[in-house]
Amino acid sequence: MLEWADLQDRATSVERLPTGARMRFAAVLAPLIADLATREAACCAFLDISTDVTDDEAVVEVTSQDPDARPVISLLAGIPLQ
Repeated sequence: MLEWADLQDRATSVERLPTGARMRFAAVLAPLIADLATREAACCAFLDISTDVTDDEAVVEVTSQDPDARPVISLLAGIPLQ
């Protein structure tokens, strides 16, 4: 979780999605984000983690159809539960 907390401080924006959260970062962080997302997806199969990188930004979406995943998503994205 510490790596996610460090990453949260570098987000340019975080938005709540119906089943999770979307975080945006500077594109230069793409390798770090890809590595972290890959490791998290391997450990937590109940999460759907996608990344998208453009010239300007890296976007990470963490979602799940399982309502019990909400607390985990909240911790990863640094947003309060709703």
